[in-house]
Amino acid sequence: MGPIEDANRIKGVVDVIDELRVTPVTPRADEEITREVRAALARDVRIADFTKISVNTINGVMYLSGTVSSYTDKYYAGSDAWKVPGVVNVVNDIVVQPVPTRSDLEIAEDVRRALFRDIRVDASKIAVDVRNGVVYLHGSVPTYSQKRQAEDDAWWVTGVRSVVNELAVIP
Repeated sequence: MGPIEDANRIKGVVDVIDELRVTPVTPRADEEITREVRAALARDVRIADFTKISVNTINGVMYLSGTVSSYTDKYYAGSDAWKVPGVVNVVNDIVVQPVPTRSDLEIAEDVRRALFRDIRVDASKIAVDVRNGVVYLHGSVPTYSQKRQAEDDAWWVTGVRSVVNELAVIP
């Protein structure tokens, strides 16, 4: 959790615009940053197969691409990259391609459960549709923070390939 997530949790806050910029005290060579991020991914036991993740650094900006089988792999790869000194931004373009072992009906039910369990989201006006592992969120929520949180909840469900967040924000 960072300052943006903390600010979004304050009652009455509709949205937070992130204008924070990272400037390293001592710039590092892109090759050195890339090497260190690759090593961090290889050490991280939470990432199932780090060899499917491509790493490239340009002017301190870390670009991650490739495919992984779960959103948690994508999340932790991005998290690992941010922790390397010299990284000024992370562009996480990793694609989630889960092993197709769950039906759309099972995924939809789990997404609905996740939304209703999350006390940070008013799920009463959210509809969930799933087609070929792609989750579509329809309806409305009162804040942008809840819109983002609902999408995040959906991503964490096993079998989700992508999330299309069509929720309207109606305070």
